Amino acid sequence: MTRSFSLFAGVLAVLLYTGCSTTAPNPDADALKPNTLDSIDYDLPASFYGCWEGTIEGPDSVTPLNWTGKQLRGEPITYQLCYRHRPDGGGDLVLTKFELGSSNMTVVAFDNHVTAVDERLRTSRLRNHALVEQGHDLLWVFPFYAREDIYADENIAMKSDNLITMSGKELIQINGTDTAIVTFHGNFHRVPNKT
Repeated sequence: MTRSFSLFAGVLAVLLYTGCSTTAPNPDADALKPNTLDSIDYDLPASFYGCWEGTIEGPDSVTPLNWTGKQLRGEPITYQLCYRHRPDGGGDLVLTKFELGSSNMTVVAFDNHVTAVDERLRTSRLRNHALVEQGHDLLWVFPFYAREDIYADENIAMKSDNLITMSGKELIQINGTDTAIVTFHGNFHRVPNKT
């Protein structure tokens, strides 16, 4: 009896965590997923080279797409992005840190595309996809790994040599299910002596 109860409790927890159901197609969510625009790639202006770190204190807005999306909390998220020289010219933007609240999540993959650049105004538009994972135990017994896909459309502007601002919209998927659309803004500061 105890074994079947714990199995039932584990299955119920997984269903609750993943949203219990699929979501209806959402045009805003679909617009944030990869598309042909992502094949257009520019280089960021040279002034962006280096590492930048910032904390988004909480979302500006959250549009839930399922039950799990309604449960999202506005925890601070710290990002560190490094724009590095490529040996063949240009640069690559790499996500080197992703901390959600007090949890340091593992960055599994990060794909970034610069879709627009204004060198005079020192602004750019980015579309990217980050895949992060976090492992924990459900009901203190069952190991469970949550995968979070974040599809983002972001505008960045260099305000000084040591400060960029970022604002945008993200589609958050948890374990492959569209969960919420989030808008955000934040400041990112240059990390000294890091490239």
